[in-house]
Amino acid sequence: MERRGGAPVAGGARISDTPGHVSAGHSNPRIRQQSPGGATIRHGRSGLSPIEGSGSGRAKPQPRKLYSRAVGLEQVRQAYASVAGLYIELFGSSERVHADDLAFIERHLGGRPGVVLDLGCGPGHLTGFLRSLGVDARGIDLVPEFIAHARAAHPSGRYQLGSMEDLGVADHSIAGILTWYSLIHLPPRRLDGVLARFRRAMAPGGRLVLGVFDGDEVAAFDHKVITAYRWPVDELVERLTRAGFVEVERLRRPDEDNHRPHAAVAAVATEG
Repeated sequence: MERRGGAPVAGGARISDTPGHVSAGHSNPRIRQQSPGGATIRHGRSGLSPIEGSGSGRAKPQPRKLYSRAVGLEQVRQAYASVAGLYIELFGSSERVHADDLAFIERHLGGRPGVVLDLGCGPGHLTGFLRSLGVDARGIDLVPEFIAHARAAHPSGRYQLGSMEDLGVADHSIAGILTWYSLIHLPPRRLDGVLARFRRAMAPGGRLVLGVFDGDEVAAFDHKVITAYRWPVDELVERLTRAGFVEVERLRRPDEDNHRPHAAVAAVATEG
């Protein structure tokens, strides 16, 4: 059944329900809303990522290798700060996250003793989710607006401004890392260094859980906030292995309904 139409929201934007990507028995509609810059932000409980930037839904965007368009941390911070209020409104709750994704995160990080870092925590909803599971989760993000919201909405947690390229923790001191679509804006040439830092910070047996856009090759695309990258899961796992991790589970969602394929990987830090 298809339901069309829209209801006005603050600032004159409109939210309209459209047929969604259905998987795992879920049939929740996607929410589409115009960002202040005119970009369409999509959210669907069936998807792993809150912002896909898949265009109009009529033509599937083609992957392009655009390493020359690599962006820096300050550009990423500014881009998300410019849509922070809308992002928080649409995606700032774990209730907006697909049950399969929450189950994947819980399976690998729930109940773990020790500190777990939620890198790129955004509004703090997944940090809050982990804390509800008894995890000593701590959120780190580049965007002050996200950190301020996280502290207000999830006051039991600890949040700080920072980046995944400078964790500010002692070697072998943390039990886990969640980076849920936080690596997608990282230029490919910097990924190996970041994964090595993750491994250095983590105690042996620590768990890394990450979500990415899947693809046949490493390629940049026009994400609705700022340039992002697709990662073939096999290549990502190879890089994790070189950094000192062993894959324990992967979750993949195919390209359906003109939405980009997604993947999640859980890996354990090896000894030594």
